[in-house]
Amino acid sequence: METILKAAIHYDNGKLYKKIPRNLLLMTFIEGVTGFVSTGMDHGKCLLSIGYAIGIEKVDSRLATYGFVTSTGRFVNRYDAATIAFDTGQISKLKDKLNSQDLRNF
Repeated sequence: METILKAAIHYDNGKLYKKIPRNLLLMTFIEGVTGFVSTGMDHGKCLLSIGYAIGIEKVDSRLATYGFVTSTGRFVNRYDAATIAFDTGQISKLKDKLNSQDLRNF
């Protein structure tokens, strides 16, 4: 059964990575998709990791899709994550979209 593991942000900077650059070693990549995925305990930490990895102080939020990584390694948006979390008992009430704070007590 697929569960939600941690917060993630897909940062689509328009680059298609064939090799992982040294500064992005801790990031995840989706094959055939531009950008990279940063994971963390909450979305704020994901944003900090992105800024640190690519050497910028302020991350362009227009390039960021907030979501989560599942136990199968899949990146899902906040809306799909809410359904998965509810179906697996990670949250008690179905929500429109999942926030990283919703999983703090799980």
